[in-house]
Amino acid sequence: MVSLHDYSLRQKLILFAVLPIVMLAVFGIVRAWGLHQEFLTAHRNAMAIQVSNQVSDLIYELQKERGLSLNWLSDHPSTTAKDLNAQQSITDLHYRQLIQSDPLAKLLSGLEEIDRQLFDECLANIKKSANRLTLIRQKLLQERRMDERAFFNAFNDELLLLVNQLQHQTNDAVQSRAYSDLLLAQRIQELAARERGLLNNLLSSDSLELAAMQPLQALILEQAHAMGLAQDTFENEHRLLFLRLQSTLQNQQVKEIRLLLDQQRQISQLAWELSAGLGYGGLIHHFKNYLLRGDEAYADAFNADWQRINQLLAQLESNKHLSHIQRKALQDIRATTLSYHTYLQRVRELNLQGLNVRAVDALVQVDDGPMMRALEQLKYPAPPVAASLWWDLASERIGMLHDLGHQISGNIEELSRHQMRMALLFISIYSLAAALTLLISLLLGRKIIASFMGKIESIATDMQKMADDPRLELTIKTKGSDEIARMAEAMNKMLKERKKYRQELGRAAAVFEYSAEGIMVTDADNHIELVNPAFSQITGYSLEEVKGRNPSILSSHRNPAHLYDAMWESLRTTGKWEGEIWNRRKDGQVYPEYLAITLVRDDEGRIVQHIGLFMDISRRKQYEQDIWYKANFDTLTDLPNRKLLSERLGHEIKMARHDSRKLAVMVLDLDRFKFVNDTQGHDSGDLLLKAVAERLQQILGSTDFLARIGGDEFVIVLPRLAQESSVEQQAKRILAGLSEPFVLHGASVDVSASLGVGIYPQDGLDVETLLRNAETALYGAKDDGRGHFKYFTPEMNQAMVERLAMEQALRRAVSRDEFLLHYQPVMDIKTGDITAIEALIRWQDPDKGLISPARFIPVAEDMGLMHAIGNWVIDKALCDLSRLHAMGHGLSVAINVSACQCESKGLSLEEQLRGALSRHGVAPRHLHVEITESMLMDDSNHCLEVLGRIRDLGCAIYLDDFGTGYSSLSYLKKFPISVIKIDKSFVEQLPGCDSDANLIRAIVHMGKSLGMKLVAEGIETEQQQAFLQMLGSDYGQGFYISKPLAFDELTLWLNERLDQRRGHFDSMNI
Repeated sequence: MVSLHDYSLRQKLILFAVLPIVMLAVFGIVRAWGLHQEFLTAHRNAMAIQVSNQVSDLIYELQKERGLSLNWLSDHPSTTAKDLNAQQSITDLHYRQLIQSDPLAKLLSGLEEIDRQLFDECLANIKKSANRLTLIRQKLLQERRMDERAFFNAFNDELLLLVNQLQHQTNDAVQSRAYSDLLLAQRIQELAARERGLLNNLLSSDSLELAAMQPLQALILEQAHAMGLAQDTFENEHRLLFLRLQSTLQNQQVKEIRLLLDQQRQISQLAWELSAGLGYGGLIHHFKNYLLRGDEAYADAFNADWQRINQLLAQLESNKHLSHIQRKALQDIRATTLSYHTYLQRVRELNLQGLNVRAVDALVQVDDGPMMRALEQLKYPAPPVAASLWWDLASERIGMLHDLGHQISGNIEELSRHQMRMALLFISIYSLAAALTLLISLLLGRKIIASFMGKIESIATDMQKMADDPRLELTIKTKGSDEIARMAEAMNKMLKERKKYRQELGRAAAVFEYSAEGIMVTDADNHIELVNPAFSQITGYSLEEVKGRNPSILSSHRNPAHLYDAMWESLRTTGKWEGEIWNRRKDGQVYPEYLAITLVRDDEGRIVQHIGLFMDISRRKQYEQDIWYKANFDTLTDLPNRKLLSERLGHEIKMARHDSRKLAVMVLDLDRFKFVNDTQGHDSGDLLLKAVAERLQQILGSTDFLARIGGDEFVIVLPRLAQESSVEQQAKRILAGLSEPFVLHGASVDVSASLGVGIYPQDGLDVETLLRNAETALYGAKDDGRGHFKYFTPEMNQAMVERLAMEQALRRAVSRDEFLLHYQPVMDIKTGDITAIEALIRWQDPDKGLISPARFIPVAEDMGLMHAIGNWVIDKALCDLSRLHAMGHGLSVAINVSACQCESKGLSLEEQLRGALSRHGVAPRHLHVEITESMLMDDSNHCLEVLGRIRDLGCAIYLDDFGTGYSSLSYLKKFPISVIKIDKSFVEQLPGCDSDANLIRAIVHMGKSLGMKLVAEGIETEQQQAFLQMLGSDYGQGFYISKPLAFDELTLWLNERLDQRRGHFDSMNI
């Protein structure tokens, strides 16, 4: 078998040059064939448009014949049999020209099978219709009838379908759009021709019938739709021609005739309505019934018909297109109906005189004859224009549409001929270019090969000389600046630079000697051949100690076996490997190094040497370890952080799933950490967190995992659960351990914690779900109070969703001012006077309506919104109180204050109260500040200081809900409390509950002994009020006195009560 190696370079170049020329010739033939096909397509399109013109002419002649045929059948035909025969001959001539058309025959012969079948089917239908046309003509002329009046419509539709098939033969988008314009123009022409025939029959009749006008209206609407479509879709040139046609006088006159016909249709339609209103069941019928029976219901019906008929007559008389005869007919109808209307009153008068029906009828006779004849004239109006005038105008318009179609066809034909000319031009140009390209390629190829071979042979000769004598130094001589010349210059440079190789080898040896990286060279069997000084410095071994030995003497035995497998696999497949390994120095110290190994192969691919470069990365490893520690541990407590927690918990979950066991996750949060942090400083807060971490580590077992995930929040993982009861025991130990005091800066600090517990797998199958559910349980424990723990339940998720929704709504409420105040009056039980009001905040949510403060105040406190809400309450309450004072009500107002407001870092509570009192001009004695027992417990010293300043301001301090918390006499003595409010839970069972009565009696005595006033909350009945008065309570409030009221309701209530009491006093004075 002949190989390319058997050919000379010259022969290869010739072969290389011939192949592109052959391929160029093949591509040229393909392109020429494509241009030839384009020419044939353009020629086929030209023949198609010739056939389209013949079809258009046949449609036009059929339209003429249809119009003449319909006129021939009308009542007063203007068409003669001679005219009809002449038109039929013209139609037959155009039909034969189409069927025997040479372009049609050529077009059919060049079609594909499927297209040929469609055309044959279409032509067969046309021929069948032509045969039926002969029979229809015979009946038309001999019997003067035409059974198939829609025949011409169907025949023209088949011809239009043939044009549509011709459109599908073009692949050119421009021609296709032009064909669409042509089809639409021919469709408009066909609709106009149908309108001409139908309206000609109407105008040829003695009168216009309403029913006969309905098809005409449908035809006009369809024509208008087609013309609108033409304006929207025609090409610009065709649209201009179409618009010019629409602006012609003939087209405007056609529209005027349509308008006249429509006016006559409206007149006829109203005349029929008028006839119905006059006839049976109408005005005359009701007149007769009234005459015979005397029932006033018939008179009422007559009057209703009279009104309706007058409206119809007025509507008809307002028509501007009424003829003289029609106006006279309307006058007759109005005169007759007026007579009936006049005689109706006459009938009523005669009936009162006692005349019988016969006598009354004789006196009120009305002649209906003129009215009936007038109605006939209106219902069947005469044609408004002559049929001949319409025929001429419509024919001229149809002729214009036909000319428009011919203009569009001419554009399509010109486009096809242009495509033919362009295809021939491109064929000529392409053939000439191909011939010139082939000739130039042959001449240039021969010259290039001769030049190329001369230079190559010169270089080959010089190279052979240097191969025979390696010490020989030559300069290869060549001319030109092509690639071969550049190759010769490059070889000259190579020869000049060969002397420099030894110098470069020397420099490479210096690099090997003084490199900071260790270098080790082994042979094919992996025995050490050479090492550099850096190798000895890093490992401690000299060349003499390791030469001929395997590099395994450096092994630390800490690298996994798969690392070596991957190393040798990479060397085998890629010839190199790099990575981190652990090696051992001569003194036994293990160290990490980054090693890169490269294989050296000979020309036949056999391994000759291994070269290894490595560096000691101990310092970098230590740095990475430090980075890892900072990324996974909390710097303050040295506990794992959230990232390491997620990894460890994920691992424990996998182990628990594998062993089919449970584990527990506890989320812990310190209850009073924020208070310690705010009052004692961040340093104390950090010391407290460290102390908590140490105490938790002492409590937890060796297998338990503890992490700090932020702020004062810790997570405890109990991975080895023998039974779930151990979780509760551990939780109690943790809470008990944290409840013991912590010593910070020599001072004792008391804190407590809340715990949320989640159990795997019932409370979550993954880290995120388990932590989220345990945190949800934590919120539930916090809602129960401090120092509690709680297990997660599915209901908590819903509670958490509701809480989050409330938090979002609360933030919106603060920004949108959705809060309002209701006021509950406080009454002096002894005198019955209203002395004060308590301000109670309400939240008017736009979606949920009024929301109780018991639901949103705890959430607002957790969110830190109580400062803003509290300030708003103070300002709003004092503003309303100022208004009440201006109205003459000398009341005081009590506002509730939360612990958050006492701990404000901005303006103190005393400063806020002072500013609000000053702004609204209210004396401090009219402001009562209500606090709870829990406030006194949180930070008694701080609270005492705040309350002292408020008392010094002149405000009274009330202790709210007394008896429900940690009640202590020490608090009552220590704090500046003026009034005790007895909680409503002790009042609601009175007077029937002895224990509550005794408790209230004790509270009253205690308060009296301390010089304090007492307010009883929750009074619901008169008996409760009387009983509390008997026990010694000073004031009372509750729904029996009044429910909480909005400000406007409060002012109304106060005024009414004041009026009642004045009336009562006045009666007593009397």
